[in-house]
Amino acid sequence: MDAFYIKKIVIKGLFGTKNVSWDLSSKVNILGGENGSGKSTILKSCYFILKDKCIKEADLAKLSEEISIEFVNGYKLNWNRLAYDSTDYLREDGYFYYMNTNEMDSDGRLMLQRCALTDSEGKIGNIELVYENINTYLINSFEQRMIANDSDKEGKTRIKTYLDRLIYDQLFIRNSRFASVFERIITASRTPEELQSILNDTEIKTFMQFYATAQKFLKNYSVFINNSIQLKRNGNEKVLSYVDLSMGEKQLILILLMVCNTANDTCIFFMDEPDLGMHVEWKEILIRELNKLNPNMQMIVSTHAPSMVEGWYDNVKEVKQICYND
Repeated sequence: MDAFYIKKIVIKGLFGTKNVSWDLSSKVNILGGENGSGKSTILKSCYFILKDKCIKEADLAKLSEEISIEFVNGYKLNWNRLAYDSTDYLREDGYFYYMNTNEMDSDGRLMLQRCALTDSEGKIGNIELVYENINTYLINSFEQRMIANDSDKEGKTRIKTYLDRLIYDQLFIRNSRFASVFERIITASRTPEELQSILNDTEIKTFMQFYATAQKFLKNYSVFINNSIQLKRNGNEKVLSYVDLSMGEKQLILILLMVCNTANDTCIFFMDEPDLGMHVEWKEILIRELNKLNPNMQMIVSTHAPSMVEGWYDNVKEVKQICYND
């Protein structure tokens, strides 16, 4: 079966009056637009449908009436929002239904969401097929709220913010994936053939590529290769942790880790303003470097600076280019 890359997104009734038709590349897609134009709504709505078969954030669910996600393999995921005066409604076979009786529309009616998968002939299929064959992730604008009394199990990482915690969690995933490779290293017979085999391991290459890419961005630091993220600022011997970095630097580290942790997987990354708080030079090369880290992922990115995305100008759209009125 061909991969579940998204071929087209169609939305009806965005903000009640707009319609969206967006043809996508299986590699990189960049969406620009003014604040409030709908960039984040489009990305987050599609992400949650692909993740949960519904949009559990009531305020977000109210912003669209119908969403259709068409895949390159001919399948289509169809979501729509309905309103009922009571919980008594007719369920149709093949649909996934979601209702929270505490969520109502502006007229006091219950909000009902339903989702179904159709094949290339329009026949309803097994919706679980999508969720068994697709890996989807969201990189959002990261909130800097404080976390009280939070640290890792050994108490060595001074976790200060929600962003620190996200980085710590991704480091745990990376180190867990690398553990089996490390076991091979310490038990190897050290013959040239076996050592070369270990060096050719995809996890090793990904591990090393992460640090090479991080160093490319963090030119003012020396980045150490270890089980965490440690750095020295050029001209200063003090060892820093990732918790000591700026918000933009932390966001970069987190994004690189998330992409590296999926480097061998076919997946879809929704990235809602991933370049927020980053230096102008980073914005120019970010998409290109992420594509190198995982060439198997489809990127769907919103940004306020689409003109600065180096190498993917033909894949840039403004919200007003993909929107139309009835």
